[in-house]
Amino acid sequence: MDGPAHAVWALLADPQRWPQWYAACRWVHSPAPGPLPAGATFDWKAHPVTLHSVVSQSVPGQVFRYTAASAGLHADHTFTLTSTPHGTRVLSKETQAGPLPAAGRAVLGPSLHRATQRWLENLAATAPAALASPA
Repeated sequence: MDGPAHAVWALLADPQRWPQWYAACRWVHSPAPGPLPAGATFDWKAHPVTLHSVVSQSVPGQVFRYTAASAGLHADHTFTLTSTPHGTRVLSKETQAGPLPAAGRAVLGPSLHRATQRWLENLAATAPAALASPA
């Protein structure tokens, strides 16, 4: 995507800005605007699920990782950024555990992959404007 890794990371590490480019994210409550450090917590709603998250790793320009928990679900999501000659490559990796993902794995697996791909495509499409005018 367009933009330097530090600027793209700043969007990913600021959950309050997620609703700008993550269509499934309905709202976010975090302690402060801006990129969150490791140890910070935030609550948010994606799809029909309300989640409590803890930032486990936050390295400017390189990685943003958080856990997300709800009834029947525990997830670990990592965004790893790499600078390239054409901008920034973002790799998204998420694991889910618990009865909810286990029960729906066959049905939800392909749709979650598509939803994550759309999430990253929306980030890439909106990043230039968002980077030009920070919230």
